[in-house]
Amino acid sequence: LRIRVHKLLRDDELEGAISDGWRSYTGDDWLTRGAVKLFSDGALGPHTAHLHEDFEGEPGNTGIAVTDDAELRALTRRAVDAGIAVAVHAIGDRANTRVLDVFEEVADDARAAGVQLRIEHAQHLKPRDLDRLVELGIVASMQPTHCTSDYPLSVQLLGARDSRLTQQLAPLLQERGGHIIGLSSIGADMTFSEYACI
Repeated sequence: LRIRVHKLLRDDELEGAISDGWRSYTGDDWLTRGAVKLFSDGALGPHTAHLHEDFEGEPGNTGIAVTDDAELRALTRRAVDAGIAVAVHAIGDRANTRVLDVFEEVADDARAAGVQLRIEHAQHLKPRDLDRLVELGIVASMQPTHCTSDYPLSVQLLGARDSRLTQQLAPLLQERGGHIIGLSSIGADMTFSEYACI
């Protein structure tokens, strides 16, 4: 086999991994240890992305917080203190604000430990949070296909708000010194992903 695996942890695996001596970026040519993967919110399609404002036409629906602030903070701190990187799924603008609030508290310790703090998708951010993301040195792991496939949905569900689609602001983020990882969506045709990047 020529497969190489970069293994992430689920949140319920974190304590066991720490007991076993797991450290991010260690391993061999075949298997390397990665981050613990946490979830801040749901997704745009099922209307569960966590937003600062209601979904268009849905009074009272601002999505959901999959992991509450206290648990997100505790898990992130536990991982960083153990030398484990943290990757948090965040789609909605409120979800991203919450993650940045937590990351801001541990950013210096994460740098000292040499572990990366990453937001998976970083799909909708308020402009002020774009600046914070850059200032804190957080990696925005954004998928190019979400920009093209989710654009009509973002217009329908989010209207004209300022955080409609962060991918449209990717050039601005790069200009400000932001870190971006472009990944293909699972099951997406690679050619489509390449066109989405362009």
